[in-house]
Amino acid sequence: MKKIIVIEYDELEELLNRIISNNLSSGKSVIKNDQDKKVIDINEVAILTGLKHNTIRAKVFRNEIPCFQKGKPLLFKKETILEWINNGRKK
Repeated sequence: MKKIIVIEYDELEELLNRIISNNLSSGKSVIKNDQDKKVIDINEVAILTGLKHNTIRAKVFRNEIPCFQKGKPLLFKKETILEWINNGRKK
């Protein structure tokens, strides 16, 4: 018998951020697949990194985070963001 779990968006986002954080701090690399080549927006970057939108924007304009397109909307290559995370978020 399968169970259905109901969770609010905020709780899901927090859970995913904790899982990603734990994996990164334990030295595990993020698994790459075909989805990594897609272009993502600031919302997905926030989920992947655990950073708030304003922090991401500030890092983009200080050239601290790789960005595919500056302006509105900010666009990122998922693969590049994952590499940036795995490399310790260096400039």
